[in-house]
Amino acid sequence: MLPPNSPPVTGKAAIRDFWKAFLATGVSEVVLETGNITSSGDLAYNVGKYAFTASGARQSGKYVVVYRRQPNGAYRAVADAFNSNA
Repeated sequence: MLPPNSPPVTGKAAIRDFWKAFLATGVSEVVLETGNITSSGDLAYNVGKYAFTASGARQSGKYVVVYRRQPNGAYRAVADAFNSNA
């Protein structure tokens, strides 16, 4: 995962801890808007928008997630990057 203004976050436990800490800050009204989803071979990606409220201020931005098809046919995220519109 490639969060803004931070080093990369890797591994299931570290990513889980990142989101737990983020949610613990009191964010609310989280909205994810899925945009374009495209695939080619075993890879797919999604570009979308996000918004949330933190400390009384509305935040918004964009994201891209890259997925890889697993042997069982399901897709799993392998890269996730996001940044604000500010």
